[in-house]
Amino acid sequence: MKENTVILTSFNNEQLGKFLPEPFHSLPVYRTGTTDGLPLTSSHLSTFFQEFKHVILIGSIYSTDERNITTPNHQIEFMLLLLYNFANQNNSKLSYLNHHLEVIKVTIENEESLTKIVNDMSHLDCGNDRLIINNKSVTSTQKIHVHNQQTANTISETYFEWLPKFAKIVSLNKRKNFYILQLKRTTIPLLQLQQVQNKSSKPSISEYVIHGGFLNKKSVQVNYGRFWFLLSPDKKYVYTSIVHFQPSLPWVIYTLTQSPIHELVMKHFAKTLKKSHHMSKH
Repeated sequence: MKENTVILTSFNNEQLGKFLPEPFHSLPVYRTGTTDGLPLTSSHLSTFFQEFKHVILIGSIYSTDERNITTPNHQIEFMLLLLYNFANQNNSKLSYLNHHLEVIKVTIENEESLTKIVNDMSHLDCGNDRLIINNKSVTSTQKIHVHNQQTANTISETYFEWLPKFAKIVSLNKRKNFYILQLKRTTIPLLQLQQVQNKSSKPSISEYVIHGGFLNKKSVQVNYGRFWFLLSPDKKYVYTSIVHFQPSLPWVIYTLTQSPIHELVMKHFAKTLKKSHHMSKH
């Protein structure tokens, strides 16, 4: 194997040892996550794929050190699609190990090909024995059906414009590429986000850094929190994903309040996109 080839996996060392072919034993191993792993930020992903020109995925890929609070398959599809985008952007090869222990190149042309690869990768999974080192960090991913030929930026802009209309206790203060969500008639910021403006970004990707706010943990030393909007290759779906987010609320309160509220908001946003499509047809 070439020196610039690397393994990316969610398995721990014991699990990886069950599947790793002999020629791969000398390859470096990375895991997705913020604890000695690969954070899901554009800067980290770009650097990773610039350094390694062939990345081999082993098993389903998810963030190993945080809790997923939504449908697991949606998160895995989002992660694979995000990695695929950054691999192509940096002229790197992305492959995966199938259940025959063959290295297969990742090619995603539509939703069907994405689902097929996710299912093929899952045949190596070892159950639910996950590495969760920092259980106060969460990821939440939604998969929304879209109809119009929109960019990820257009959809994200639509979301931020729509949110205060739906959640009437919230107002949006926008300053250039900064978005401040705050309680209406107050100066209390709930969340502060900044859109990443990258000249090399594709129309299918929109990334926001979660900088702060009352709902964001203030003691975080390194800010990995992101809010992603990612279009599928056939532009039929958009994945919205909050990753590496550390809530300020106590965990039990967060899971009973902020987490289900976010999921409810995204469901209503999906209905709004569907409704706007039907209205544009008439």
